[in-house]
Amino acid sequence: MPIYIETIMQKWFGTQKNLNILNGIVRHWSDKHISSEYNVRIDRVANYRSKLRKKGLLTAGFFSINYEKLGLVQVVDFPSELPSSDDIFLTYLVRISRPYGYMRARLLPQHLVEDGYHFGAGHGLVNTFITPFVRKNFTAEFKEVFGKAEFISYEKKNSNRNARIDLLSIYICKEVQKGLYGSRTLARVISEQISEQQLEVQPSISNINRRLQQLKSSGVVRESNPLNLVPLRPYYNLDSAIVNKNENFHEVLAALVSLNVMARHSDVLNMPGKAYVSLQYHYSQKWDILGIFKKYLGDVTFFDHAPSEVRRTIPFEYFRDEVLYERKWI
Repeated sequence: MPIYIETIMQKWFGTQKNLNILNGIVRHWSDKHISSEYNVRIDRVANYRSKLRKKGLLTAGFFSINYEKLGLVQVVDFPSELPSSDDIFLTYLVRISRPYGYMRARLLPQHLVEDGYHFGAGHGLVNTFITPFVRKNFTAEFKEVFGKAEFISYEKKNSNRNARIDLLSIYICKEVQKGLYGSRTLARVISEQISEQQLEVQPSISNINRRLQQLKSSGVVRESNPLNLVPLRPYYNLDSAIVNKNENFHEVLAALVSLNVMARHSDVLNMPGKAYVSLQYHYSQKWDILGIFKKYLGDVTFFDHAPSEVRRTIPFEYFRDEVLYERKWI
């Protein structure tokens, strides 16, 4: 759903300054920060924050926004009918819960030159409401720019050691989010969830301790904030997948970025010719992006980073092969 700035401003905000203040509020900026960023008086910021709360648009902490009431988003769900057998192409589904409205900064760092490769703008641009990111004819627009978009890759120097990620790292982060830090405990819990053949590495105490130290040194795991969470624009997905790094790989990412999809990729340990890709996009475009992956990159292992307690996610019936777990939620 496109964001119609004029309608939203007339109904709720009145002026561009008020819309700028809202942008600062949802990005968790202080009143002082908003005042200096947009050149408005600090008392006006505080008064407007209170006014939004009285209208029921802000809840606890003055940060939670009723986006549907504001008209910024439109709720849609997945198709009620199953796709044809030709369209059921994903190999595995792994669901990783995260707090609703947040994304993992380890997958999308604030700066463009963090570990791995990053394409396009930072998440600050996505969290600016005045930039419409939803496109009605996404696949058609992708075909128009495919092969024509400029390929620009950013890489942090001397980051090769921490730039790669594998399934073991993903499961460590998932368990750390639950409050488990000890290598012995992590080894036991992870070995109960996934086999050594699927991990392609032994989930031993020494391997987990070594990988955990790498995650800590790279800032992924922290004692105070294990996953280093940052605000995410509402109804946006931050999903990831392991894909084939074929001749179309860079052209696909370059075309997606030109359509305001944010993309990062890292090499995958023990899997030559594969890449771990994370994308941030409006969830109504998920099927377009999965169709693009199928056509240009082949079968993928898809990691559905679904919000906690929210079931709007890919049904198991959409997968041809047996999924990793009998449970429908991780």
